[in-house]
Parts: sequence; C-alpha cells; structure tokens
Amino acid sequence: SKLVYAAQMIRDFVKSPVLISSSYRTPLHNAASGGSEHSYHLKGMALDLNCGSMQPLVNENIIRRGPLYVSLRNCGINGFGLAENYIHIDTRLSGFSQDSLFGSFSLWYYNN
Repeated sequence: SKLVYAAQMIRDFVKSPVLISSSYRTPLHNAASGGSEHSYHLKGMALDLNCGSMQPLVNENIIRRGPLYVSLRNCGINGFGLAENYIHIDTRLSGFSQDSLFGSFSLWYYNN
C-alpha cells in the first residue's frame, strides 16, 4: 500500500526504525484519541509515525518541501500533520495548500 511504502521512505530517510503509533482506528478508539470525526484513520488511509530523535529533521524536510517531501508526494501522500514527536501522513485526494508540481495537499501542526 502507499502508506507502507511511505513509512519505509521515512525509515530510509532517518536511517533507523520508525514506530507506527496509530493506523486504522475504530470510531470509539478515534474518539478516545481525540481524533477528528472525519479522520483518515477511520478509513484506513493514515499513519502516525514516531521518528525518535530524527523527528525535527523529518518535520523540517516536509516544511521546506525537501527530498523526503517530494518522495512522499510522488507516492500519493497528500496530508501531513506535524508534531514534536510524530508525523501524521495520509492519502487524501486533495488539500488546502497548493503545490504547482504535485497538486494540492494539507499541512498542519499539532500542539503538544
């Protein structure tokens, strides 16, 4: 799947294992996790990944639209949620930010 491939890209980028902290969620689990009622986790279209001490580097690469961002967009990742200790990725079809190379995407930040 696109998500598994994307998780491997992130793992290769940080050169160490990454922890999948969330994938598919039931509605009950999503509510308990504080997830959006329209969360892509409910559709099996999202992963949350903890990259350990490399998380700031991953986040910076996404913000700056660096090589990791380009690779992820090329494989169908169009949603990015950045936090201090994890990244959310999803395969939404479009988003609220524009990118002339890859089309629209969404990028947001979680408050820790």
